Amino acid sequence: MTSATFVAISVALAMGFRPPVSPDFEAVASWNLWAATILIFATFGLAASYEWLRSNAERQLRREKQRADRLHAEQRAVDQRFQSELKALVEERTRALEQSHRELARAERLASIGTLAAGVAHEINNPVGGILISAQYALACDDHPDRDAIWRAALAESEAQAQRCARIVKALLRFAAGSTATKSRQDLNGIVRNALVAMRGGLAREEIERIETELAGDELAVLVDPLGIEQIVVNLVRNALDASEGCAGRVRVETIRTEDGPCLRIEDRGPGIRDGDLPRIFDPFFSTREHNGGTGLGLSIVHGIVQEHGASIDVESEHGRGTRFSVRFPVEAAPSVH
Repeated sequence: MTSATFVAISVALAMGFRPPVSPDFEAVASWNLWAATILIFATFGLAASYEWLRSNAERQLRREKQRADRLHAEQRAVDQRFQSELKALVEERTRALEQSHRELARAERLASIGTLAAGVAHEINNPVGGILISAQYALACDDHPDRDAIWRAALAESEAQAQRCARIVKALLRFAAGSTATKSRQDLNGIVRNALVAMRGGLAREEIERIETELAGDELAVLVDPLGIEQIVVNLVRNALDASEGCAGRVRVETIRTEDGPCLRIEDRGPGIRDGDLPRIFDPFFSTREHNGGTGLGLSIVHGIVQEHGASIDVESEHGRGTRFSVRFPVEAAPSVH
């Protein structure tokens, strides 16, 4: 018998039908018909259930797809709105940033002009002082027998100091423009001597007497802009004199030859520099002597000139013992002077 027959028999038995004890072909045929009918209805029922489940699943799928499409459209609208707002915000911030950059550039230009003007005033202070002293001395000697000679000497000194002013201004303008100074082979000892002579016009007698020099016995050849190195000497000596004012001891100016190259040292016996101030001493306008006329530009100018020459500057300071600045020039920039 087929499996369908077994299924039909099972269903019939479950519904109370009993097979005949002896074979009755008519009864068996009727029984098979009944089983086949039940099987057909069961098959239709299964098919209907499947169709209902399939239709229900399709409806659910369509609803979910519509919901997903709606969410996607809403998300796309949110994204577009966010992108538009973000674009507008970026454009606004970009315009604000560009405006800030323009204002910052303008402020930097003004600051550079102010720093340059202050630097010029600071650097020409010594030669202008020399011119003033020469003029005052000439006027004071109006009745002197050698008046003409004194006046000629005073005028010559004034001319020399005025030319120095012009060179300093030119050098500072060049430095502010970022151009490189013209360097030549020079003797460091000679530069130091010239700088100290140039300073004399702006120093009091007691200040001149406090300066002591110890220059190397042989020539110290350096490849430098001599005016720039003179500015280093003038500023460091001026700072040392101011720092040690009223203190015992002299300001020592020294040149030596080291393994690393020629070295310029300027040392004072003043109160020293506080540890907290050391990292800032080369910053423009930083000064520990604001109440005593300090401008905070001398060391800043020194640092810029040192860097321009590929040299280095070190500071050693001990509270109550004084300060020493050491400017070291590279060996490769120190050929023989002819």
